[in-house]
Amino acid sequence: MTRIDVLLSENQIAGEFVAALAGRHLPEKFFYWFPTSVRAWVNLCSAGAYRNFMRSQSLLQKYAAEVIAHLPKGALEIVSPGAGQGVKDIEH
Repeated sequence: MTRIDVLLSENQIAGEFVAALAGRHLPEKFFYWFPTSVRAWVNLCSAGAYRNFMRSQSLLQKYAAEVIAHLPKGALEIVSPGAGQGVKDIEH
């Protein structure tokens, strides 16, 4: 089972978003925060149109077993190698 630690609440993120807008600056981290943006991102990646996603996904598929063989046995704490929809984390 994959454990996910949430570091910011939805209210904290919303507060940062409002502060960013008040400062007339929208950081990239907010580009995919809204449901319609998330759907667009997932569609882009699943259709194969986003080449950087496809390259990193194929590298993970090709070398995942080899990398895992070098890891110590037991539970590990990791930082996600692929934010976004989580496909790279869950499948490997």
